[in-house]
Amino acid sequence: LTPAQRGAIAFTVSDFGALNTDTLETHATPWRLAAAALGLHDVDQHGGALTPERVRAVMKRFGFLYPQRIGNWPEGLPAPTRALEAPMGISLGVVARDAPTVRLTASNLACAACHAGTTYNVDGSANTSIAWLGAPNTSLDLEAYVQEVYAAFKAERADERRLMGAVQTL
Repeated sequence: LTPAQRGAIAFTVSDFGALNTDTLETHATPWRLAAAALGLHDVDQHGGALTPERVRAVMKRFGFLYPQRIGNWPEGLPAPTRALEAPMGISLGVVARDAPTVRLTASNLACAACHAGTTYNVDGSANTSIAWLGAPNTSLDLEAYVQEVYAAFKAERADERRLMGAVQTL
């Protein structure tokens, strides 16, 4: 791979070592649990059904992107094709530990959360279907995201059975 290709891959999908069981104590989150809590919290506030699309809409409210493609992806390099369970800029990975036994999908922020932005149409409107690596994500509100994850965990912990059912649903 060329340096540009290696850089694009790392920038877009690497966790740079930030996904492990130790970071769960500070700033990584158990992704499926967080997504379920955010979705249920939104259902509780606005009604409706819990779906993956609803979680996606919640994440978009914080400015996270779910682009269909990356406009400046290096030529000759296949574009990332994984189904976007999480938005661009949220690294997902399975973290594990033997003692105590822990194995779960965790999430953490990656470069592209802040440093990949939308492109714009000729009329100046945002084109959120195309992201541009290196452009600022001027819509991202990490403070609101962190506060909402905390509020959702706090609100949804009262009914563990419902929360775990939501994890299975999603």
